[in-house]
Amino acid sequence: ARALDQRARATEADATPERLEAPAPGPRPYNIQLDGGMLRMRDKTFREVKVACLFDGRDLAELHAGRRELLRKHYEVHLGGPERLGQLTYAAARVYGVTVDGANAISQGDGAPWVWNVVQTHWPAAVEVLDFYHLSEHLHACAQALWGVGSERARVWAREVGQQTLAGDARVVDTALSRLRPPTAAGQHAVGQLRRYVRTHAHRMGYGHLRQQGSAVASAAVESAHHGVVQRRLKRPGQRWSECGAQQILTTRRLWCNRLSPADVISLANARYLVGPGYRRRVA
Repeated sequence: ARALDQRARATEADATPERLEAPAPGPRPYNIQLDGGMLRMRDKTFREVKVACLFDGRDLAELHAGRRELLRKHYEVHLGGPERLGQLTYAAARVYGVTVDGANAISQGDGAPWVWNVVQTHWPAAVEVLDFYHLSEHLHACAQALWGVGSERARVWAREVGQQTLAGDARVVDTALSRLRPPTAAGQHAVGQLRRYVRTHAHRMGYGHLRQQGSAVASAAVESAHHGVVQRRLKRPGQRWSECGAQQILTTRRLWCNRLSPADVISLANARYLVGPGYRRRVA
């Protein structure tokens, strides 16, 4: 943890985000994804664990038809506010190859304001993308408010609008909503909510152009990171955590899951040496 903090401070002192670089030509290979999940504590409250996933799109290999997998990823994790997660991720991204201002990066997120605040603070030139499946959830919620939960018409409308948006941009949803005339107050409220949501994130919904470039339009990597880094170890049945204990286990999980990452501070071999022979025997 001390090594991570030292690298974060050194990286920020070496190059600040205000010193922008020229935009990188062509596609943006580096992907930065941020998300949060809840962890139950000993005092019966919940704290948010914030996770970042960094990867190079060129490391995406096609195992067989219709199935692809990332060969290398890098994780950062923090129990607390987004500021420290942003600092740690920024330092790792610089080692990975992301430019000072993120001109060669793309960031997919679920729409949470803190995610975009971190991206705009550290990578102001990165392309922001609203996760398509979160948009799809909002489309289905609006359709169910209009035509009823489980309605076939609601399902068909949400699916058709979603597919057209995936090939286009936010104007598809805006046009589809303008054609609706909901008779009930609940339907009018749902349409208004979705319209405000889409207009807020319209500049993050250029799905058609991004897919033509081969860029991802979903935040699946960081969603998977929650399972691999956090849930498999810290969200087992009956587990409750102190803040100190949770942060120590999160730091250890991060080290283990980054064993193939080119941007980690120390190697897994060094960590095994540091924690002693008892750990090495259990691993063996």
